Amino acid sequence: MITRSSPLAALIRSRLDGNARFAALWHDGTVGGHAEDRKTIKHPEIGDITVDCDVLNDSDTDLKIVIYTAAPGSEDATKLDLARVAGITQDSDRAR
Repeated sequence: MITRSSPLAALIRSRLDGNARFAALWHDGTVGGHAEDRKTIKHPEIGDITVDCDVLNDSDTDLKIVIYTAAPGSEDATKLDLARVAGITQDSDRAR
């Protein structure tokens, strides 16, 4: 779920303040659809990570943006951060 203090909300606010066209589209509701869900990711090394899943889509195309978040300070947020680090580490190991 997107909260007022989430990084996504901050990004949207910054786009609204800095781009009149984006602000007009956003306020008109022509930006696209939004769906929310809760999912559990089964990570092979970290275990289950429960996340909120927000899907933003453009109704004119098949373009979708999927955003996974966990409540700040929660065990799931810590696990999600660990999964990010594990992915970065694995990518850098493959590059060698």
